[in-house]
Amino acid sequence: MIEAGTLKQGIFSEKGRDYVEALQDACSFSDSEINLGSINLSLHKIRKYSYLPDLVQATIDEAILNSADFTAHAITDLFISLYKEKLEHLIPREIESNKVEEAIDDIWFQYSSFCTHVLPHSKTESTEVATRYPGHTMAIECVHGVPYGSIPRLIILYVNSIAVKYRTQQVSLGNSIKQFVETLGYTVNYKEGGTNDQVMSQLDKLFHTTFVLSKVLETTTGDKTVKEIAKVRFNLFDGKITWDEFTAGMKSNEAALLKLSDEYFKELLAHPVPLSMEALLKLKKSTLAMDLYAFISYRANSNRLVAAKISQLQHQFGNTDETWRFKQAVQRAYKKVKEVWPECSAILRNDVLLIPKMPPHIEQL
Repeated sequence: MIEAGTLKQGIFSEKGRDYVEALQDACSFSDSEINLGSINLSLHKIRKYSYLPDLVQATIDEAILNSADFTAHAITDLFISLYKEKLEHLIPREIESNKVEEAIDDIWFQYSSFCTHVLPHSKTESTEVATRYPGHTMAIECVHGVPYGSIPRLIILYVNSIAVKYRTQQVSLGNSIKQFVETLGYTVNYKEGGTNDQVMSQLDKLFHTTFVLSKVLETTTGDKTVKEIAKVRFNLFDGKITWDEFTAGMKSNEAALLKLSDEYFKELLAHPVPLSMEALLKLKKSTLAMDLYAFISYRANSNRLVAAKISQLQHQFGNTDETWRFKQAVQRAYKKVKEVWPECSAILRNDVLLIPKMPPHIEQL
């Protein structure tokens, strides 16, 4: 009999690393065989359940013996099902009353400049687009066509989060396209043009995309003001790993590894913005809602009133519709944001989005 006093809070919120270590000890998996991001997303399903070390180890052993595939991902999926069943049967009352605070594993990170400048919302054949924010411009260049939609946004959020949480430039996307598609919250589809193809296509575009951030700097000496433009140019991924090398690893069911470029890794660690993973996955059907959520969250962390004209948002979100149409789209998107973040007190008044001083959805770490 396990005493209630031995309970520890949430396996996902506090003990995800312990689980991975226990799995590695049992199976001798190498670091490259364990996709930490995928494991953490899976453990998110039981984040509110108590962590009982002895029961965890026994359940890992059972999952290893009964898993159809000897992979960390397959064993973890079976572990979750078994552990939930065992714990609910053992101490149902304790589970019902257990309240677990959200932890870092419930958080995804976005690079601050990607909260104010965004990828296109819909398909474009353009090889270069630009978005504008007062005093700032971001050019996005890709010979394969600029990435667009929710998929590349989620890919960026995923690799950012692994990089920030584990302070690593090398990110594993898993052992197969199936695993990575599921990690991003999509249903696997092997048909031509299906989800698998879409994810790989957008990843290909991101792999070959260059971002150029330009900022106007003003220097005043006496009564003279001089304006200069400072530029930061970077790719997300290190070009030393070619696209062919990466895809070969994924197709052979080995760990598909990507390395963030030195420039982007440095920028990301200097300017990470915490966002709710759960909120973003719920908003993934609306890229405008995802972008609006990220922008409001980023500005809420500034602890001051921010007022953004709708026409200004239109430029930074790269929208080319009539402004009145874009305003209507923002209103619809904001309703979706409120559904995942009810406490958000931003106001759409006339042609301005007002973000008052308010608690951010996720506090800056």
